[in-house]
Amino acid sequence: MARRAAKALGVALVAVAVGLAGFSCYVSYRMLHPKKGPPSELPSKYGLSYINVTFHSRDGVLLRGWYIPGETDAAIILVHGLHSRKEKLLPLAAELNKAGFSILMFDLRAHGESEGEYTTFGLREVLDLLGALDYLLNRTDVSPEKIGVVGFSMGGSVAIEGAGASERFKAVVADCPYATFTGAVDYGFSEFTGLPSFLLKDMIVFFGEMVSGIELDDIRPVDYAAKMRPEQALFIICSKGDRIVDYRDGLLLYEKSTCSRDKKLLWVDEDAPHCGIFKQHPEEYVRRVAEFLRANLLGG
Repeated sequence: MARRAAKALGVALVAVAVGLAGFSCYVSYRMLHPKKGPPSELPSKYGLSYINVTFHSRDGVLLRGWYIPGETDAAIILVHGLHSRKEKLLPLAAELNKAGFSILMFDLRAHGESEGEYTTFGLREVLDLLGALDYLLNRTDVSPEKIGVVGFSMGGSVAIEGAGASERFKAVVADCPYATFTGAVDYGFSEFTGLPSFLLKDMIVFFGEMVSGIELDDIRPVDYAAKMRPEQALFIICSKGDRIVDYRDGLLLYEKSTCSRDKKLLWVDEDAPHCGIFKQHPEEYVRRVAEFLRANLLGG
């Protein structure tokens, strides 16, 4: 009887282990493959004139987006977050375009309308941003000395990576960026996935690395912050109410960035959720961001 019970228990444990492994593999696949497809809304909904654009990431991935002409020769690249899309940033795009800036917004690799087999959580997305920079540098209506970037969550981290990789980015706004991706996983796994971190987190990370071939430890935007030039400007926005990315990541990125002290700004909100400050304080958000971009791209 005891032997039969032990055997049944062993079978049950194996079944649980196989089930957990299978579920973790499925979740890893879903995390690596954001939902793709056409946008849910267009810039015209916000009264914006635009053109459809395509360009290549620096490693050859075809990316699709929109270019919205502005009244000045300064341009802003908007970068969305993980499992988001370009159209989610249209409300802010409309406000910044109203302030005179041309806007380039696009889907990162493996998101929305862009090509790419899977996301790399910021590791190779910096090459997407550099491809967007190349597109703007080839436009005659944009000054190569007046290019900025505004990014959210993973997009904010990618914005910092881009600034560390290229001095062409004169002004960077990073909203709720993470300093390291593994740190973000440790902090916000349950909030982002809706799953308990016990057992599942490590298994999902293991399968994700195995399937994608990337090492999550290699995704370190903080190292790019330490490569920024003194003349580049950085505006970090974060919130103590963020349950996905620790606001202290923003503080670390602010401190580690090597742009001049007079070129750095920090806004720490008390209770807004992840990337929710624009929604909670729209007028103040637009005012602060537009003033920062004007000061560093248009000289006032």
